[in-house]
Amino acid sequence: YEGNEQVRGFALITTGTFAGTNCGIIIGTMLAEEFNYAILFFLSALLAAVLLVVVSVIYRKDLRLGEDAEEKEQKKISLSRFLWNRRILGYFIFAMAPYMIFASFVYYFMPIFAADGGISESNIGVITLLYGMLTAYLASASSKLIERFGSRLSIILACVMTVGALMIFVFNPTVQSMLLVVLIM
Repeated sequence: YEGNEQVRGFALITTGTFAGTNCGIIIGTMLAEEFNYAILFFLSALLAAVLLVVVSVIYRKDLRLGEDAEEKEQKKISLSRFLWNRRILGYFIFAMAPYMIFASFVYYFMPIFAADGGISESNIGVITLLYGMLTAYLASASSKLIERFGSRLSIILACVMTVGALMIFVFNPTVQSMLLVVLIM
């Protein structure tokens, strides 16, 4: 894929990751209230194994109809070659990893810190929901920025914003700076 198709693909992957993280947190919380953590971790491992099998099956299927065997073989790429591709690896290291670190901050540390700071559970939920909505909407809108500035610069900017936002909180650990950090990211 080239150009706009590639940008849209990355935007969709990012949006799906954000939406999946938000839904996973909510579903995980409901399951944690209903079951103990041992059962929850077992269900998570089982779900991960099922998803791995499904992705492997889908990845192996060759959906390019109408091409001869030689053309199909030339267009195939192994999963390891895909994952070790410089652009894909860079995307996961500089875009997805900082997002996952920041999501851990928002979904784990922020509620604990906010509760200690006197913020009610319902307001913590509103902050978390606001973060989730902003990231989902901004992820899909970011494709325009990526088209304008290029994917490398956009990924570096996102990484710098994530680290910068977290540094605001590290050097000024207050409820107000925590809220600012959540809104920046």
